Amino acid sequence: MNNAFFMSLNKTVRDIKKLKIQGATAVAREAIKALADYGQTIRKSGHGFIIEAEKAAATLAITRPTEPLMHNGLAFLISSLRQSQRQQPAELQAILNKTAADYLSLIDQAEQVIITRGEKLIKKGFKVFTHCHSSLAEKVLLAAWQERYFQVFNTETRPLLQGRITAINLLKHGLPVTMVADSAADFLISHHSGKELAMDMVIIGADSLSHQGDVYNKIGSYGIALAAWEAHIPLYITSTALKMDADNKIQVELRDESELWPDRPRQLEILNFAFDMIPAKFITGIICEFGIVKPGLLKVKVAKEYPWLIKE
Repeated sequence: MNNAFFMSLNKTVRDIKKLKIQGATAVAREAIKALADYGQTIRKSGHGFIIEAEKAAATLAITRPTEPLMHNGLAFLISSLRQSQRQQPAELQAILNKTAADYLSLIDQAEQVIITRGEKLIKKGFKVFTHCHSSLAEKVLLAAWQERYFQVFNTETRPLLQGRITAINLLKHGLPVTMVADSAADFLISHHSGKELAMDMVIIGADSLSHQGDVYNKIGSYGIALAAWEAHIPLYITSTALKMDADNKIQVELRDESELWPDRPRQLEILNFAFDMIPAKFITGIICEFGIVKPGLLKVKVAKEYPWLIKE
């Protein structure tokens, strides 16, 4: 085994766990590349090759339980190996590389459609609210900014402050950004914060999609969605349909307690939810590669275009 590739796999695993690689799309891309690269080290033939690849895929998958875009991609690669009649390592490595490239291409193609569709929703003079750091939502905002003036309001996104990434990236392009504390988000979105702060829309990303059209995203998303729904403000999700959880058994990740309070009292219990769930009824539309889709209709479209994603 090539130690360099083995170390690269382990580094990717560590970086995902420690959030040095963060965001569903970035995590998926790096995990897919890591598995394809690791495959170049496997010297066994046939079933032995597949077993080694499956072990590497499982090691990558357990780093983040709420990232179907990664899980689906890893499963896509392993499935291609299982369906192949090829036996020699070089042949199986080539299949792994091609399938990885195909999956990454699907993500890229989906992103371009989402950006084109999403930016048209943002009108001149809008106040747009966003949460955490979604690379895709950010790209939609920047594409709209090239065409028209509007303002962005965003959260700091505790405990790891990913909202700062969004703010910095948007400000670099001259887009006006106002940040609020996470605990102020629902009040800001509500009508009670005043007409001068009235939001025109909320646009956020997604880490996972259920078969029912519910969306799992960074903790705090539920409160934001509830406030938008109560205030009759449209809430859009930017997400490729490849984030639909194949098993429809989404687990909400609990992260280390120390992220909230490193030197907490020993008797204090802490729940550090990494994600929460936005019920489908709160969502105006999911901006995906199939267009702007009502949450309840997404599964039908996924079953047609990505039948391998629906297991039930």
